[in-house]
Amino acid sequence: MSYDIYFYNSVAETPTVDEAVSIIEEEISVKNAWDKRQMANALLNIADNLELFDGDAYIELSAREGHLPLQIMIDNAYITITVPYGCSQKESAILFKSIHNYLRKWNEIINNLIVYDPQMDQVFTAQSVSNLNECKHIYDATVRKLYPAENKKWWQIW
Repeated sequence: MSYDIYFYNSVAETPTVDEAVSIIEEEISVKNAWDKRQMANALLNIADNLELFDGDAYIELSAREGHLPLQIMIDNAYITITVPYGCSQKESAILFKSIHNYLRKWNEIINNLIVYDPQMDQVFTAQSVSNLNECKHIYDATVRKLYPAENKKWWQIW
């Protein structure tokens, strides 16, 4: 299980959840919204913890061994960032700060990049940092629900 966040270049005047889902499910054709290699290199220039795997249809960037878990899939029409559940609040703060930095870097290349968070069922602009902070809070709350034993104090037996 993971927390997934999507990034895409909207074709609508006002981005909507329906548009985001349609692009991700490839119901709306957005051919070559960006140069995949350029988007990957933008992150590789600022993040030494990522390793590149070049596929035919997409480029994958994954956290190197020993780093916090993170996977980025760069497709022609959208980008997915996947964060597995299970990170501590301190680790998730680091990961979501990194995601924010990646988003800022991508936004230098693609103006008005849109973020779709299926967990919140919302779309928002790349400039909306408060929404990305909300993503982190939802991630942390989900981790607490999935792993309640980790939230117990050491002296609690039940």
